[in-house]
Amino acid sequence: MIGRQMLIMLVFISMAHCSYGQEDSLALTQAIEYTLENNFQIRITQNISDIAEKNTTVFNTGQLPSVFMDGSANYSLDNTNANFQDGRTAKVRSAPSQAVRLSMNVSYTIFNGYLRKYTIDQLTKQYQLTELQLKATMENLVAQTLSQYYRLAASQNTLMIMEDMISLSQKRMERAQQMFEFGQGSGLNVLNAEVDLNNDSLNYINARLQFENTRRQLNNTMAVDADSAYIVSSVTDMEELFDRETLYRAMMENNTNLTLVDKDIQLGKLQINLAEARRLPSFDITGTYDISYNRNNPAAFLASQSSNGLFIGFTARWNVFDGGNTKTDIEKARLNSLGLEMQKEQVIQNLQFDFSNAWAQYESAHFVLKTARKNLEINQKNYARSEEQYRIGQINSIDYRQAQLNLSNARVELNNAYFQLKIAEVQLLLLSGNLLNLV
Repeated sequence: MIGRQMLIMLVFISMAHCSYGQEDSLALTQAIEYTLENNFQIRITQNISDIAEKNTTVFNTGQLPSVFMDGSANYSLDNTNANFQDGRTAKVRSAPSQAVRLSMNVSYTIFNGYLRKYTIDQLTKQYQLTELQLKATMENLVAQTLSQYYRLAASQNTLMIMEDMISLSQKRMERAQQMFEFGQGSGLNVLNAEVDLNNDSLNYINARLQFENTRRQLNNTMAVDADSAYIVSSVTDMEELFDRETLYRAMMENNTNLTLVDKDIQLGKLQINLAEARRLPSFDITGTYDISYNRNNPAAFLASQSSNGLFIGFTARWNVFDGGNTKTDIEKARLNSLGLEMQKEQVIQNLQFDFSNAWAQYESAHFVLKTARKNLEINQKNYARSEEQYRIGQINSIDYRQAQLNLSNARVELNNAYFQLKIAEVQLLLLSGNLLNLV
């Protein structure tokens, strides 16, 4: 009879399989869409890029004049003792007086040693840099999503293979039980079949846990609820045959990390220009239109007076010597630019290293997949022959079990080999800068 522990396992697996079949399906394109829309790292980087874009507007680059108005109004009560030239005197107590003034001021820098021009270039390139950083973030997260999706698909297929394994083991145990009841088999065959079914059930439970853990990892990348349940769509893409030289050239032209360091080099050269621009003079023009009105107290010579007028001024400044600060900043900017050039060489070296590793992994995955397909064909034929021989009693249950295990392992190996190849393809596409063009 079937053991109580095994019955519990089979019930558990049956319930898990039932819920598994009821879960919604998540397509690969949907997973990528969720990541691009929800992932916090992308949203944060996008916000930084939006701020950098605002910094490039005409309102933040010194291209417009500054205009401001100011005004004042005063009221006073004065006690005045006045002595006139003809000998007359006058005493005024609490005499009121008012003064009102309003002016509009305009100031504009005509030339400041190209500081404005280089600042605009710097802000524009900083915005372009944040766009590249956003692209790099998106590329890395899309690659992560693809890899996790493929791992989840591999794990899901492994579950199906193990379900088939359990089904075969259960049929074998039922057959051994029937043969034992009719006196055509031994109790040992029943026990062996029961042990194998228990092992298959345990393997399924462990594989199910791995499947759920992998799904939670993908949920975290997509920034959805950690316990969101679904199955992934069948991945049936044919493996591509990449050309090494084509991918290498694409990497040297389009790799985002390499483009980022090129943009850093451009910014470094602008830092030199900004420092050197401080050696040149600057010219400002200012204009003021002023309106004023004064009403004096009775003791004053004039009862009231008003005026208005336009003032235009021109200012020139030239920093002849600033204690060597400009000279030092130029030297530091040049050293920084040299460091960025060396950093580019390091990035190129690392990319070449990563590309060689990724290509080796890709070639190895192709070979493993080809071998796994041949191995599966052999094991399918061997299992079919073993099943027939076991049915007519030419081999024992141990040999039949071994053929069953060999077939299951071959299916798992082929499943894993296929998705390892897909993950290797993702890495090559990421390095070549073509990943976002293909999703």
